[in-house]
Amino acid sequence: MSSTNGYERLIKFIKANPAFIKILGPEKIAGEIDMLVNGPGAESIDKVEYAEFLICSGLYERAAEALHGIIDADSANYRAHYLLARCYYMNGSLKEAQYPIIKCLEIQPNYDEGRLLLARIFLKARQYEKAQKLFEFYQNHPLYGVIAKLYIAKGYYYSGGFESAAAYLESLLKSGEKSPLFPAIYAYQLSNVEKYDRAFSVIYAHSLSGENENAPRRYILDFMTAFLFSFAARSNYADQYLDEAFSILKKYGDDVSRMNDPVYDLYRNFAMAAYYMKKRDYEKMQQYAEKVCGAGSSYESEDFAVFDFEEFNNIYSLARQNKNKSEALKMKSAGCLHIKSANLSSAVLCFEKAASYAPEDLEILAMLGESYVLTDQTAKALNAYSAIKKLAPANIDAYRRTSEIYMGLGHYDKFISECRQILALDPADIISRYFIGEYLFNNSNLKEADEFLKHIAVRIESELKTSRLESLAPELREIYEKTCFILAQIAYREGNKENTIIYLNSVINVNPENEKAFELLNKLKQSRQDKQIMFLLREADEKEAQQDYTTAMHLYENVIEIDPQFIDAHFRLAKNLIRQKNFDRALFELERIFDYNYKSYDKTAEVYLAMALISYEISKIDKCRESLYSLSHISSDASIALMLLYLHKTSFLIFGASPDFNNLLDELMLKKHEAPDDFINNFSLGYIINNIPGWLFEDQAIFKESLNAAKMAFESDTDDIYAAYSYAFALEKAGEIEPAFEIYTRIASFDHNAGPEVNHTKEKYSLLNNYQNYSISFYDFNLLQNLNLVNFISGAVNKVAYYEETRGNFEDAAHFYSKASKLDKDNPAAAMKTIDLQLNAALSDKNLKISKVSAMIKNLKKDAASDTSRADLKFQLGYLYFKLPDDLDVLGSTLENVVMELKHCVAIDNKYIPAYAVLRAVFQKMGAKDKKMYALALETVKKAADFIDNKNPYLNIELGDCYYYYYAQDFKNDALEYYKKAVLHKPDFTEAHFKMASIYRIKKDFEKAILHYGITYDLEPNGAYAQECKKSIATLKRRHMIE
Repeated sequence: MSSTNGYERLIKFIKANPAFIKILGPEKIAGEIDMLVNGPGAESIDKVEYAEFLICSGLYERAAEALHGIIDADSANYRAHYLLARCYYMNGSLKEAQYPIIKCLEIQPNYDEGRLLLARIFLKARQYEKAQKLFEFYQNHPLYGVIAKLYIAKGYYYSGGFESAAAYLESLLKSGEKSPLFPAIYAYQLSNVEKYDRAFSVIYAHSLSGENENAPRRYILDFMTAFLFSFAARSNYADQYLDEAFSILKKYGDDVSRMNDPVYDLYRNFAMAAYYMKKRDYEKMQQYAEKVCGAGSSYESEDFAVFDFEEFNNIYSLARQNKNKSEALKMKSAGCLHIKSANLSSAVLCFEKAASYAPEDLEILAMLGESYVLTDQTAKALNAYSAIKKLAPANIDAYRRTSEIYMGLGHYDKFISECRQILALDPADIISRYFIGEYLFNNSNLKEADEFLKHIAVRIESELKTSRLESLAPELREIYEKTCFILAQIAYREGNKENTIIYLNSVINVNPENEKAFELLNKLKQSRQDKQIMFLLREADEKEAQQDYTTAMHLYENVIEIDPQFIDAHFRLAKNLIRQKNFDRALFELERIFDYNYKSYDKTAEVYLAMALISYEISKIDKCRESLYSLSHISSDASIALMLLYLHKTSFLIFGASPDFNNLLDELMLKKHEAPDDFINNFSLGYIINNIPGWLFEDQAIFKESLNAAKMAFESDTDDIYAAYSYAFALEKAGEIEPAFEIYTRIASFDHNAGPEVNHTKEKYSLLNNYQNYSISFYDFNLLQNLNLVNFISGAVNKVAYYEETRGNFEDAAHFYSKASKLDKDNPAAAMKTIDLQLNAALSDKNLKISKVSAMIKNLKKDAASDTSRADLKFQLGYLYFKLPDDLDVLGSTLENVVMELKHCVAIDNKYIPAYAVLRAVFQKMGAKDKKMYALALETVKKAADFIDNKNPYLNIELGDCYYYYYAQDFKNDALEYYKKAVLHKPDFTEAHFKMASIYRIKKDFEKAILHYGITYDLEPNGAYAQECKKSIATLKRRHMIE
């Protein structure tokens, strides 16, 4: 017998008995064939037939390799192209399958198998219309009609949902279709929407029909009935239904005569898997489910499967997971009981078993690790925590437990390595930071140890600004004591006597019995003067903790009188004076520091920062600029460049000019050509041109240069929110509105507390956004308030809110106004707009407006009652009453109700400016009948100034409005002063500039009116005042011949 005959007989046998592929394994059969066709005296074989066998055996890579060889030898072999497409299709590579099948149909356009494969590819790729057209062509075909109709039903179900598929299948069944596949697929789809009664009736109607009694493959209906009984089994009928399912399945048993019927195998295994899943026999369920999934690898199986194999796999995978989860839960509970009974060995075995069922359950792995620690199996414990780290790299507890194990073992290097990991995950972790600092100190790395430990000292001292030492947690007090003592030792080794005294003073404040601190004091060979200074400093600290700032101030003065070169006393006195708002003298004390040997002083950077912030606070812009330049020599923080740029913007907006601006611009332009990719230079050029009045530039080409620079800065660091905002503003001023607002919207979507962009920007501009780390953070300086990141995100949110409102997207606009009101709770406009838009939406439905507005009121009342600490809810309710139209006064919109709710709001938070803004508007509205109400409006807002910082720009706007709208009195000059004050503290406040322009117009000071209209438009070219500003500027210029 020739080898070829042997090959042909083997292929013929395998085709007749496909079950042998599973029994023997496809690789073994393929190996036998290779021996037959490649052995001595082998003859040529049908390579296409061999490739088809490889596909049927699931050996897709070998099949593809063989088919590529056939196509390379004969590119017109349409059958080879078809099989290659089928090979890719079966392997899940739909994209790769498309080219060979299209090539096949180009060669043989009427090749039915090829067209049906293309339809199946379209169906899997969710191109339903294309698939339907091809299947519909074959629905009356004598050979492929049933298959085509089955796929059409699937297509309707996937694309149009259950109703579309149901309508199609109902029509098929009424037309007399005899194939059991159609009632089977209909019943299956009905079961997916839990219409079991209808599913049973469909199956029974077909199976009980006399003409279908002996139909081929009638067993499909029986197995589908068993499936339905299994899946419908629940509540009181669960056991009864499952018994019915089992009686059907038992009737068929293991029928050897149907061994080579893949359809029988598929449906029997499908029904068995469903039955055992509902019986919660997960091992048997898995046994049958795997057989179903195995059938899914057969191309022909899809032609008679009423379910989707991927969907089936997902359902049974979930069931397996539930089984494992259930077993894991049992073992975990058993382990916990053993722990309570101190039966640690048994606990370990239970947790190990639980982890085998749920190897990705972090809680179980943590318990396993803990049980290993308790039984001194440290290597295994480390493995358990390592598994947690791999599954959840940000799981900080796993690193903490690992660090503790290494510490216990004395592996100090590994312990510190874990501490560094903890610190990377949580930079605020003081304990890990302390251990790293201590480790560095013990290894004589004094400089790095100093950096780590100073961070801790500053953090804890920051907490002590608002709480007493005694209120600190014992663990924190101990860390603070140890930190300060190590810092004192570092200062002592470096010969810095002053810092040694300062840190030892802190140690003794925490623990007056710290013997080591006193030993180090003795080593200092303190003079009587040094001891007197330490005593005065401790007493001053106590007085400041009691908020007796005047006495503390005198104590600091005494220290300076004893030793004028004690630099820290000057700094402490300056901070004390800031608390008392004596800024001029505070600045004087800070300047005195530089009369002495300040280079060893470790807070020099903070001194320069304090000088800059105080100088800006008292409008000494030149001094502020000088201090920032000095700071830039010792710090590379990007905040410094931004603050310097902002000073130029401030100078133009408040004073109309900025010294050295032209020199700065020339320097930036020159550097742009020398270093075109420099971020700071590009950012500076983009920012400065677009943030001062545009009419100051004669050469309009500079705006193009500025836009390009802003773009380059943004593209070089897309996570820098300041750069993103600057670029968006440049685009907006250039008239490129859509791309500008795409960036604004991205910024507006950020959570100001978290996220990669926010964290990156805060770190890059640390001086502005991590100000809480400095000892002067007890005071809110204007410069920081105007430039912190929240202010920029809030600006973007307000811009997007108004933009969406103008486009008619009121729901989105309300969302952004609401967010703006939370970011800046002092802003009345955002808080009011949120309610305005929500109310307008409710009123727009004329038929339901009363019920919708009633629901708004009801919900606000409910929310306010459930959280009585929220002033904003009381405000929203009061403002909603105020804005209700007259025809809805039945809902409680009396002015008395408005006033009552707003007074409740102020009682909760006496600093909530939106409430005062609406109270002012209410009283002024009441002034139409009673002129005394105007005085009450002014009195109410002036009372607010007792609680709110008088530099608050929104408060100054409200005070200005009280005078501006005062009936029958010309208080416009008073109003103007308050608007000027608002601009002084918030130079880019468009509302204040616009109102100043309006007053100047009334006073006929047209040049100043045009100036402030121009500033308003320049700051917000697409804002609420933009069109009115353009119109007013044009009118004033035309009427009064002003250039």
